[in-house]
Amino acid sequence: MNAEAIFKQNLYRLRSEHGYSKMAVANGIKIARSYYGYLEEPGKHVCPSFEVMDKIAEFYNITVDELFK
Repeated sequence: MNAEAIFKQNLYRLRSEHGYSKMAVANGIKIARSYYGYLEEPGKHVCPSFEVMDKIAEFYNITVDELFK
């Protein structure tokens, strides 16, 4: 599995484990809900900025590298 697929899978897993909607996560990290949906959706090739990855990691209280494990 490539890094993009792992990232997307982890976004979905984290969101599901915490019981958040896509809108709740998007609002929490201050990005558009549609953009967050693209980040999580398989088949959509969207490369998030380091700033967005950092916001996601901070939101879940993890490190950025954990998004790729």
